[in-house]
Amino acid sequence: MFQTSNNSMAAISPPTRNEGLKFKFIKLERLRKQELSRWWDYTTLLRYIDNKQIPRGLRIILFPSFEDLCPDLLKEWEQLLITSSYSMMDILIRDARMKTDKLLADIVTLEKEIGDINLPEAKVKNYEILKDVIRKHHDYIKDKKTWKLRRDDNDYKNGRVFTFARKFDNIKTDKSEGVTHINTTNTVSVASTSDTERSSASSMTDRDWGTTSQKTSVPMGHKSSFLLELERFRKGQKLNRQREEAPTNLH
Repeated sequence: MFQTSNNSMAAISPPTRNEGLKFKFIKLERLRKQELSRWWDYTTLLRYIDNKQIPRGLRIILFPSFEDLCPDLLKEWEQLLITSSYSMMDILIRDARMKTDKLLADIVTLEKEIGDINLPEAKVKNYEILKDVIRKHHDYIKDKKTWKLRRDDNDYKNGRVFTFARKFDNIKTDKSEGVTHINTTNTVSVASTSDTERSSASSMTDRDWGTTSQKTSVPMGHKSSFLLELERFRKGQKLNRQREEAPTNLH
């Protein structure tokens, strides 16, 4: 039967309170980034819907093999593609909302666990570091989403909704009847939204980082951004202590 020596067991010491707090903040960083990402996902899709537009990734690029299609039937074909895209957007919005709610519940639970740890000074500093990390992630997502919104808006303004990836437009159709002016009024009903959410999605304003009641995610690398900032802070503290403890040169 396998036996573990007492010496090897003694070498494995339980984590200190400071280490336990650090791991909880690393987990909190991950949850807040995920929650913020999902929030931006569905509010950006709502912005597209308000603008009667479809993001490139959800446009269905599928055309009949006929060389010429009656303009009225081509318009009907395009409307079918548009309706299908809106249906997919509805599914994605509902999925992102459900994930956001779940992540918010996990964040509330984790923050309660952090609150029960009696290390007030460490918690204040950790929250300051985390707040800065989340703000940077927020700015990264906002810039990316805003760039895509402008790019897709240009597709609609330039009449290249379905042909944005083509060097030349090979579809033979009158712009007044074809892909340039797409009728998006007869779309499917999309996930219901409050006026507040619609207004927020339309303005694309910054999202405040704070408590979970406010709802609050630069992409993560191999190491936690929070952990990197915390290590940088601790190294600075160590250097300051070394300078204070260094003997004064009397010569």
